[in-house]
Amino acid sequence: MAVNRAAIMRRWAEATRHMRWAEANELWRELMTEWLKPTAVNQRYWNELVRRRMAALERKEQRAAISDIEWDNTHQDMGR
Repeated sequence: MAVNRAAIMRRWAEATRHMRWAEANELWRELMTEWLKPTAVNQRYWNELVRRRMAALERKEQRAAISDIEWDNTHQDMGR
């Protein structure tokens, strides 16, 4: 899309320089239409965020389910 937008901007600048106002106005409308379109969602980012959040919740749940002594034994507490 950025390539298309850059090409339209170049054509708009040229039309403006040469005072072809009807063409410049049409190209400006195209630019504004393109600019107002919503951006694409980075699905990989959101999937990774959900995966990390679920892992954190799972660890929290596991931690709440066992005693401190069990936790220390299974995770080899660094304080020893």
